[in-house]
Parts: sequence; structure tokens; C-alpha cells
Amino acid sequence: MKNKVLLIGMPGSGKTTLSRMLSKILQVPYIDMDDFIESQTGKEISQIFQNGEHYFRYVETQACNVLAKKKDLIIAAGGGIVKKPVNLKYFEQDTLILFIKRPIEEIIKDIDLSTRPLLKSGMHKLELLYKERYSLYKKFSDYTIENVGDINKTLEEILKIMKDEKDIIDLFKENKKRSEIYE
Repeated sequence: MKNKVLLIGMPGSGKTTLSRMLSKILQVPYIDMDDFIESQTGKEISQIFQNGEHYFRYVETQACNVLAKKKDLIIAAGGGIVKKPVNLKYFEQDTLILFIKRPIEEIIKDIDLSTRPLLKSGMHKLELLYKERYSLYKKFSDYTIENVGDINKTLEEILKIMKDEKDIIDLFKENKKRSEIYE
């Protein structure tokens, strides 16, 4: 049974914003994976990348291993989580994985490329990463959600999928009630 939701997609696709919105509506915690990695390592993502992308991916895999063991959680993954299949393997049994798909033209309007270690070289790099990762996002996700225009419509679509998908929303509520009984 699915007991958490993982949002995957390109940087700037809306994963963190949607995770926050879902968290508020469903009253379950959300975790931005990059924030989690920073809190666990005591270093900013850009500092971790100074040791190379390979090292960052190792740290990211460790974070996936930890977060996959939790339940009743919304997780906004880093854009490159799909580069190591083991990362998604940790989540495949009990996690609803949603690919948040947003056109590059929309992404470029909203993000500061200089703060993203792999995107500092600009739009061309973003396009290359998109081409490299797109098929992986599709492969590892249960559903693809288009995030174009009104983010509230995107949120509604996610909530509908969660309702249809063995009613994860009710499971979150049920688990919350159980935990309140034991507190």
C-alpha cells in the first residue's frame, strides 16, 4: 500500500511548491530532498557539488534510503534523482511517484540558473538535462502531471490521482488519527 508521495521532475518544475501545498491540504509533512541533504550534511548543495557530481549522487542515494523508510510524507526530489535507478528502487513499493512535467520555456522564466550547480552554464545545459532525464522521469513515475499555467489546477489533478490511487488521502488521515491516540 502506498504511504507517501514522491514528486520528481526538472529543477523549477514546481515540485517544492506543490509539496508545500499538498502538505498544507493533507496535513502531513513534506520534505524537500535538497533541504534534507543540507540538514544531514551541514553543507549547502553547492558545497557538496564541489566534491563532484558523483559524490553528490552518493549523498543523494543515502538520503533516498533514509526517506524511503518513512511514511505519511510528501517528498520533493532533486531533479537528478532518476540518474541512479537505485534511488527510485527504494521508493517503488510504497510510494506514489509523480512526474511533474513543465515546459523548459516556463522553467527558465522562474528559476535562477546561477543557484543551480548543474545549470550554471545556462539554457543549453537545461535543455540537455531535460533530454537526458525525460525518459527516466517517465520510466520511474506512476503518473505524469502537466504543470502549465495555474498551479492550483495542477494541485487538483494530483489530489484526484491520490484519491483514485487506493485513496492515499484517507490513509494519511487514518495514520494521523492513530498517531494522535498514542501521543
